Order: sequence, then C-alpha cells, then structure tokens
Amino acid sequence: MLYLVLFLFAFNLSAQTEKPDYCNSVELENLYTDVINLINARDYDLAIEKSLKVIEKAEEKQCFEYLFY
Repeated sequence: MLYLVLFLFAFNLSAQTEKPDYCNSVELENLYTDVINLINARDYDLAIEKSLKVIEKAEEKQCFEYLFY
C-alpha cells in the first residue's frame, strides 16, 4: 500500500512539472533565454523591454510558468 501511495505522489509531481503543449513555445523559450542573457550582460533596459514581451506572449498563451519567471 505504501508503494502505491509513493508511486501516485511521484506521478502527481511529474505531471505538475510538465508544460502543457501550448506552452512549449520556441518563441517564449527564446525570449526568456534572451532576457536571462541580457541580465547577465547587465543590459537591464533591454532586459526589461524583452521581459515585457515575454509577459505579453505568456498571457496570450496562458503559460503561467513564464509569467512566474
């Protein structure tokens, strides 16, 4: 019984971490990566500008993971 509970718990966690198909957007991933690279390069003005684009696209697609980041 304990193994069944542990299996179901692990399955539930893995299901929560997968992105829905409509969130597997190459465009969103690229924009987010650009933002991270700009932050690392300390180009904050452009990072903010691109972040707003990520927010806009994530809201359109209801990809809450990208809104969180």
